Amino acid sequence: MGDDVAIIGAGVIGCAIGWELAKRGAKATVIDGNGQVGHGSTAASCGIVRRFYSTPTMTALAHEGASVWADWSGHVGIDESDELLARFERPGMLFLPPELGEGVERIVAHMREMDVPVEILTPSEVTAKFPFLDINSHWPIRRPSDPDFLDDTNREIAGAVYEPDAGYVVSPQIATNNLHAAGVRDRSEEHTSEL
Repeated sequence: MGDDVAIIGAGVIGCAIGWELAKRGAKATVIDGNGQVGHGSTAASCGIVRRFYSTPTMTALAHEGASVWADWSGHVGIDESDELLARFERPGMLFLPPELGEGVERIVAHMREMDVPVEILTPSEVTAKFPFLDINSHWPIRRPSDPDFLDDTNREIAGAVYEPDAGYVVSPQIATNNLHAAGVRDRSEEHTSEL
């Protein structure tokens, strides 16, 4: 590649792009107005990792991302015993769509084609798996100013989509620092090999 590239934003996306471009031969510089890595919107991210998305492209992209997070240590080349290594926790995720129609079934079918573990649960199955959850439906959404805001709807949820190996990254800011460290390490090794 060999081009000079400036990336605006030193969040998780900017640092990942910078590192990937550098690995392909670009002279990548990541610039951020906050002055530090991962101190913008990345620092406020909840780091959710899931594959249940409305389009096949997003589902496939998220699935690829989940495989990277599953081997984060190997991806960034940092030892797993390092306390400052981001972790991918997988407690699972339960989605409560307003209805379980053709759209949800299409998404789930696409997930299954990619071997993503996923289940469609009835309200009683939700209660059996998660007895601590209230299965009353609160759809359509009511504003807090609505006088009926706190009233029971007397309706159950339609069901749920359960993705058992979905989870979250602890923490996106640490992950950004991991990417930055990998980029700095690779750049140092490259300069050493040039001497």
